[in-house]
Amino acid sequence: MALIPTPASAATGGALLERIQAFYDRSPTLDADFEQKTVRSRLNRTKLRSGRVRVLRPDRIRWDYTAPTPVHYVADGKSLWVYQPADALAYRMDIKNSKLDEAIRFLAGTAPIKEQFTVRDIAAQKGYEKWAFVELIPKQRSTTIHRLLLGADPETGQVYVSILEDPDGNSVYTMYSNFRSTPPSTKAFVFTPPKGVRVEQLGSDQP
Repeated sequence: MALIPTPASAATGGALLERIQAFYDRSPTLDADFEQKTVRSRLNRTKLRSGRVRVLRPDRIRWDYTAPTPVHYVADGKSLWVYQPADALAYRMDIKNSKLDEAIRFLAGTAPIKEQFTVRDIAAQKGYEKWAFVELIPKQRSTTIHRLLLGADPETGQVYVSILEDPDGNSVYTMYSNFRSTPPSTKAFVFTPPKGVRVEQLGSDQP
């Protein structure tokens, strides 16, 4: 197996960011599996989850957590649905009023990365040494993102790792794999509450 070049040899300065942005620009969809580790700093607690993520740019995204407990996040461009099958409960809210808004806007590629973040190259992170990393700091005050680290293939710009640190010191490590070439169906981003599921409206659903 060939070694993947390090950031210094393959992408330095703004080159890596340009490759990441170019990859996003020419890839209007995403369908991949993920493994996620959430570290709560104050509670000294770690949570492991896994599932599937699908994106249809510019404004639709779906996270399906399948283990250990199924939870589904479906953003259709206007509303965000959070469905918890075990509780027979679904929440609906305006996507602009949700705490996921910033993360969704980034992953869904609704604005160039440089418009949203101050960017610099950083060293490869422990455990993810084969990827080249950039650090993204929000240009505007954020209640959900202190900084976001992206680990990408330095040749193609495809992101395989994201590490999100929030203002409270908590971290979410997400690894992406099993990328599918077939674009996700638009039906995947339409959520209809199953029969018997209680729906709660959170906040205003007006634009």
